[in-house]
Amino acid sequence: MKLGMTMYSFRDYARAGKIDVRGFIEFAADVGLRGLDLLAYYWKDERSEPEMAVELLDEKGLELHAYAVGNNFVQDSDAELQKQVDVVRRGIEMAHRLRAPVMRVFGGHNPDWSWDEAFGRICEGFHKVLEETEAAEVVLAIENHGASPGRAEQVIRILETFGSDFLQACIDIGNFLPAGQAPTEGTEQLAPYAAHVHVKDFKITPADNELGYELAACKVGAGDIDIKGCLQALKASGYAGGLAIEAEGPEDDMEAAIDSVGP
Repeated sequence: MKLGMTMYSFRDYARAGKIDVRGFIEFAADVGLRGLDLLAYYWKDERSEPEMAVELLDEKGLELHAYAVGNNFVQDSDAELQKQVDVVRRGIEMAHRLRAPVMRVFGGHNPDWSWDEAFGRICEGFHKVLEETEAAEVVLAIENHGASPGRAEQVIRILETFGSDFLQACIDIGNFLPAGQAPTEGTEQLAPYAAHVHVKDFKITPADNELGYELAACKVGAGDIDIKGCLQALKASGYAGGLAIEAEGPEDDMEAAIDSVGP
């Protein structure tokens, strides 16, 4: 497995203009990471930056483990679904341009829809883009994110509906918890389908709610997730791809990123 980081770890810095794509790539090289994830959210100039990124990655000897977009297929209207399909289509084009082997995608979320209703809409969305992603040879990796899908078996249900090598999973070990699933259990179930992995951490506090706990994001290694157990499950499955650190806590972005990488 190859340790990397997603630029989402620098979301506050990026919004404040304190880091850009070039700066993130240079940071990853400086701290000794093997690769990284780039996100559609952080381009300043899509005409020139992607070529710069490819050249700089090659210069620094880094891999682009994944590109990512933020789509939501669980839409009430066909017109809104089409807008989200177009988000994914543009992402596929960019991932191909960047030579990214994997693109992280979502299913979606709508609080008024049941999981079974959302499942049908999500499949409708992926059906519209599957031929294009196969032609581009970019694997779409569905993250367990939000309510649809949130649990491992929900991601698997989508994947097995299509049975395509170009539709796999992006395991986010932290995101199982909001869906009421233990990270080690979810990772073990989903590991055989994994094309990419996000490593994040939460502090867990018992609470009188439906889940029985509350979550507070923190830098990787400072929380209560059994990260070692999740990594062991991935190793046992034969997973050898990227491990993208995703530091989401309240700490300063740079501090959290450096501490999450470790010595």
